[in-house]
Amino acid sequence: MKNARFIFNHLEDFPGIKPDFHMDGEAVIYFPPELLHQVAEMAEARVKRVLSPEAKIKAAERGRAALERYRKANQQGVNYPQIGSVPVR
Repeated sequence: MKNARFIFNHLEDFPGIKPDFHMDGEAVIYFPPELLHQVAEMAEARVKRVLSPEAKIKAAERGRAALERYRKANQQGVNYPQIGSVPVR
């Protein structure tokens, strides 16, 4: 909410700016497309990183390998459900 009010206070003199602060914990500011770059800069917007198909495959492989390492390291600490029978070893 503080961020939206900050942006609105700096741009309220421009025509076409309309705030909506009546939502619970959220705010909407309607503004003309010409102000998009200014609003993005004030909101400290970041560009979403786009991965190439090869980079996506490598990231998925690293994720699977990390999951396997995690499972092997935590295999001894298996939590059995409290209701029902406990498996016999």
